[in-house]
Amino acid sequence: MDIKSYIDDNVIFIVHDNYKTTLLKIINESPLLNIKIITINELKKKLIFEYNEKTIYYVMKEENLSYNNAIEYIESLYYLTDELKNSKLIRLNNLKNKLEENNLLIHDKYFSSLLTNKKVYVLGFDHLLKLDFYLIDQLKKVTTVNIIEEKPRSFEHIVLQFKNINDEIEYVANEIIKKINFGINLNDIYIANFNTEYDSTIKRVFDFYNIPINFQNNSSLYDTSTGLKVLNNLDNYESVLKEIKDSDLYNNILDIFNKYYWIDNYFEIKDLLTEEFKKKKITTAKYQKAINLIDLKNHPIKDQEHIFLIGFTEEFIPTIYKDDDLISDLEKNELLEPTEELNRIERETWLKIIKRIRNLTITYSNQGLKGILHPSPLIAEMKVEKQEYQASNYSNISNQFNLIMLLDEKNKYGINHPEINRLSGTYPNLEIYSYQNSYKKINPKLIKKFYQNGLYLSYSKINTYFECAFKYYLDNVLKLNEYSETFDTYLGSLTHYILSKIYEPDFNLNTTKEEFLSTHPFELTKENIIFINKMVDELKFIIQVLKEHYDLTTFKEIECERKLQMEKYDGIKIIFTGIIDKIMKYENNIAIIDYKTYNPKIDLSLVNYGLKMQLPFYIYLIKHFYPEAKITGIYLQPITRDIIKYDPNKSVEEQKISNMKLVGYTIDDEKLVSLFDPTYEKSQFIYGMSTTSNGFKHTTKILSDRNFNLLADIADMQIDAAVKNILDANFEINPKIENKNNLSCENCKYKAICFVKHDNYVYINADKDLTFFKEGLE
Repeated sequence: MDIKSYIDDNVIFIVHDNYKTTLLKIINESPLLNIKIITINELKKKLIFEYNEKTIYYVMKEENLSYNNAIEYIESLYYLTDELKNSKLIRLNNLKNKLEENNLLIHDKYFSSLLTNKKVYVLGFDHLLKLDFYLIDQLKKVTTVNIIEEKPRSFEHIVLQFKNINDEIEYVANEIIKKINFGINLNDIYIANFNTEYDSTIKRVFDFYNIPINFQNNSSLYDTSTGLKVLNNLDNYESVLKEIKDSDLYNNILDIFNKYYWIDNYFEIKDLLTEEFKKKKITTAKYQKAINLIDLKNHPIKDQEHIFLIGFTEEFIPTIYKDDDLISDLEKNELLEPTEELNRIERETWLKIIKRIRNLTITYSNQGLKGILHPSPLIAEMKVEKQEYQASNYSNISNQFNLIMLLDEKNKYGINHPEINRLSGTYPNLEIYSYQNSYKKINPKLIKKFYQNGLYLSYSKINTYFECAFKYYLDNVLKLNEYSETFDTYLGSLTHYILSKIYEPDFNLNTTKEEFLSTHPFELTKENIIFINKMVDELKFIIQVLKEHYDLTTFKEIECERKLQMEKYDGIKIIFTGIIDKIMKYENNIAIIDYKTYNPKIDLSLVNYGLKMQLPFYIYLIKHFYPEAKITGIYLQPITRDIIKYDPNKSVEEQKISNMKLVGYTIDDEKLVSLFDPTYEKSQFIYGMSTTSNGFKHTTKILSDRNFNLLADIADMQIDAAVKNILDANFEINPKIENKNNLSCENCKYKAICFVKHDNYVYINADKDLTFFKEGLE
């Protein structure tokens, strides 16, 4: 297509987003002309409506939706017409009317005047959808519109099949080197259909060949420690901002907050801010001369450009549409294509794209990093040629890497690749199977620089360190453990939230549930909602039991979800944080309770190893914030709906009550215990608590005030030990074994990284008799 022939004064181009950059470069060659470029997405907003953060916030609150679902609802409003033929479209139209009434849809009243005496060209689209044609028809009411279609071409291409992704990208890298040697400009070479399946392999292989490549910038504000710190301190975000030294980071975060000037309490919009932080990409430097990634859809390709279309499998090409949109096929109107039509368009579009590109190499692999891959169904239209791995003439390090891979394959599966002999002869001194799994200590100065803004610790982080220092390193320094909220974690948060509100005078279970759902959006399925309602119904019984204890106890002062944070200083700031589910107080007497959704067992036998110290850490924090406090008890409380141990002699209700008893240690002061639990002589609320004529029964778990204080001292000592070792960069592979039980590796996700050996294990002895209470601290 000769785009230059359409460039003239007073012209408006309507293009796809992918086409805009290319068109701008051409137009900039004629800077004095009055030319405007509008993307089809911008046109939609100018002709129908635009929306902003206020709109999204309103829909989230009004419809009780997550951020992404709210946007899906708003985007669906573009497809509404005067004909509302079903309840879904009526509901959406009602939402649109509410948004109009609240001035939350923005209309461009002056756009039509911009079109006067303008020539409008629509170009660069592989396919126009029904809504696109509707928008064009609206333009035609005020000006002349010409749709410019690219002439069809019919280049034929062979599809190259490879055994695995490594072999596929090895081939691509070698072909790129050949093209460069042949005089092809590096900036005229592109990789299409880049996806996360190929990310690590392309980075590794291209590094082997010193091929520069500009990857898509996927790092966002949300991925930075600064961004997370701001989101986690919304009540004091301005102070956090003042600590930011990077001006770009500071301005990006400030710009986001300025968009929400109309909000008084930023906690209300934490979900919106989180999404904003995820969308805001961090600017990264790019090579001026490099391979670039390209989206072939609606993108002009010049004949001198060379495209590698990788991953030509059904998992990626073509996109398979399903009838799972907000507006289903049965509910769609004349502006929406049914799913079958979308899939037909997708197939035809890809065939058109492939045929119009002169220099195109198409590849796919049988084996991906996550399992078997299947060729694209479009392969039926093309010839397939099987390719075997061949050693390279351009990279020694690549050859050595692949020799090791081939020898490993031979050793494991008996597969003797024909390149083994040639490569073994070329690299006879290559060390194979000499891998050492030991941690090579890094400079402690680097760790201190890493934590220059503060070392944030909690019970779980310290427990991880003492379980295995290398696991802590991977989790908290290399940050390989990416957190993503699951329905299970969401359910746990909902349960804790409800239980934190039950002692408020105006508590209402359903209101509290709805409050959480509206302020903590999550993409819930119908099954999820059913499960939530069932769980909330079962919480009624749990709340009843908790309230019965509250009615009887003298410990009436309750704090729930109490966040305690204290600081130390050891060259850098050390911040230790704990969130206690429930604190019950009477005068200076305090009981600590942590809810568990499983059958808990409190175990103090490993505290001298820094393990299983959640409650001792809580004692330590309580003692710090309430120096005069006397600990009455430390407990774990099961709030599971399941019957943990069936007893045929008890009713279901009796068993549920028994299952909810507090599990832990109580002060050895009967008078104080009677105030906390008036039923203590045969306790209804504390597991194993009972008395005889001589005092507490021998099976009752009791501790003295001195014992509780000692636990706080041990916690303090273990925090200091963890801090010292972390800042000294001591991250050895040292999982703990106690009585043949592996305490560290059973559920560890890093087994494929550490390759733990027998001599890495540290064997420890549990102090089952808690002799440290008698011996004290050494």
